[in-house]
Amino acid sequence: MQIARDGGIYIGMALTGEIRRIAPVGTQSSVAFLPIRADARPCGNGLGFAAMGSIALDHDDNVYAAVLSCNAADIGVRKVTPQSALSQLGASAGPNGLAGRSGWLYASDTLLRLVWRVSPDGT
Repeated sequence: MQIARDGGIYIGMALTGEIRRIAPVGTQSSVAFLPIRADARPCGNGLGFAAMGSIALDHDDNVYAAVLSCNAADIGVRKVTPQSALSQLGASAGPNGLAGRSGWLYASDTLLRLVWRVSPDGT
């Protein structure tokens, strides 16, 4: 869960890959559905099950989400713009916790035991 500057709340639904926004007035909307691909077998993420890890926000209201898809090509960190455009920022074996600081995104990788630092341009 993350709280936006306008008071809206973003929630990541771990088992469905949905990112949902709750506006300050209480209305809810889906921001994106990420490709966690629980149907892919065998599950290629090293954990054995599909899920979405944590989410983070930046000052431009972009949402970042850790995707632990069973489809190996979809594993990594996704960026969702305020217009709901999706892009993949990079591959990771097991992205989990996310945090933003001073324009950088930090992503913990459970399987590789690393913390990745991602620049604003996605590298």
